[in-house]
Amino acid sequence: MSSKANQPLKSIEEIARYVFLTSAGMNMEAFEKVLAYCADDILMDWPYRAPNAPDKIKGKDACRAFFQSVVGLMEFTLTVDNVLVDERQNTTVLLGHSKGKNARTGRPYANRYVMIFVFRNGLITEWHEYVNPLAAMAAESTA
Repeated sequence: MSSKANQPLKSIEEIARYVFLTSAGMNMEAFEKVLAYCADDILMDWPYRAPNAPDKIKGKDACRAFFQSVVGLMEFTLTVDNVLVDERQNTTVLLGHSKGKNARTGRPYANRYVMIFVFRNGLITEWHEYVNPLAAMAAESTA
């Protein structure tokens, strides 16, 4: 059984904003705070992704393992542009953007995000992230 983090977040909009902005920390401590708002059976997926990146990850442990493999690759800030909430469907759609760089190459990184969070009992059960994989690939390139 998952437990919510000690943060006093009450609405699914607050949780969606917190999860999005905290994930910019790109470190395991920050990601553990994010996972505290996720159900044990969370589904994360990226319909558009870089080569060799998974399209779907199921479960907290698998999400944690994946994040450990990419932690520290990018240094960036995230900005929330808009959040749409459908309380009847327990769903939020978050629009945002990032600006930063690839930590290894120093090349600039900027992206736009559409993130759909589906909730059950105050925890995220589905995390769908639409992001341009070409931006990450360009920042990773050394050519």
